[in-house]
Amino acid sequence: MDHPLVLPYCNVGELTAETILSQIEQLEQSNNDMTFDGDMMVKFTHIISLKGAVYYKKNMGIFKEKLKRNRCIVKIKNSDNLCCARALAVACAYVDNDPHLNTIRKPRNTPNTMQKRLATQLMVMAGLGDLATGCGYSELEKLQTALSPDYQIKVWCKEDFNDLFYEGPAADKILNLYLHE
Repeated sequence: MDHPLVLPYCNVGELTAETILSQIEQLEQSNNDMTFDGDMMVKFTHIISLKGAVYYKKNMGIFKEKLKRNRCIVKIKNSDNLCCARALAVACAYVDNDPHLNTIRKPRNTPNTMQKRLATQLMVMAGLGDLATGCGYSELEKLQTALSPDYQIKVWCKEDFNDLFYEGPAADKILNLYLHE
């Protein structure tokens, strides 16, 4: 091989011989000639994931204070698995200047709120009617398909140092979500 084989980031416990061999198989299927003449030497470079330590914790407190002051993020409080769809419903209402924004944003403690109805409708549109668990990456893609071409979903993740976790295709209206748990 004339270039190194790069494996995706994973925990040490997840790195197995099958993982390495599957990457070699993919390289072999890319129409590159590979021959093994005798022994094969493998070199590993172990990269330690940084957690940010003091700087991150200090700035996270500042970030939380800024959110309280500016009220720029709506926290979704619910006990069902519709938190992503609820967040998207609120974001759509905000971006569209919906006259019922306050009703959607701050639902009362009743079982059938406007926020829940809109979230359920969105899940049905995306083909995720009775989802037993919370939304993951594949569910985000289905929700993005249901909202295309009018909206672009962007999900920012606290665990990745507030980095972009998901970004749908470009659209005029951008729905920014912040994943914090």
